[in-house]
Amino acid sequence: MNTKLFKYGYHDTTISKTIIENNKVKFIFNKGIYNLDDSGNETSLTGPCTLTILFDGDVENAFDVITVTIVKKKNSTFMADVEKLYQKNTFDNLEVSDVYFSKFNNTILLDVGKDDYKLLLYISNCIDVLFD
Repeated sequence: MNTKLFKYGYHDTTISKTIIENNKVKFIFNKGIYNLDDSGNETSLTGPCTLTILFDGDVENAFDVITVTIVKKKNSTFMADVEKLYQKNTFDNLEVSDVYFSKFNNTILLDVGKDDYKLLLYISNCIDVLFD
C-alpha cells in the first residue's frame, strides 16, 4: 500500500470533495495530483482523479477509524467530531500540505489546510489504496 500511495505527489493539490462510506473514504482531486519521476520529483498533474482508501473487514463504520485534529491560529489544537465536520462539508476544498503513512495500525495522515486553520486527518486500519 505504501508504494502505491507514494507513486504520486500531493503537496499543493486540492481535495475538491470527500466521500466517507462504510468501509472506505474517497478523496476527489478535480485538478489532479502530481506524477513523480524516478527521483521522486513532481512532474505533471494527472488530471482529475480519485484516491480511495479501503479499510480492513472489521471496520463497519468509517467514522470509527478517522480522527481529526484542528490547529487554529496561535497553535491552539483540539479534537473534533468527524461526523459533524463531514455533515458541514468541512472536508471539501482542502489544500494538501503533506501525506504520511505509518505501518503502525496502517495509518495515513493527511495534513491539509482550509481557510485560516489546519486539519490533521488520521485514517487508521487502511488495507489498500486505489486510484481512478
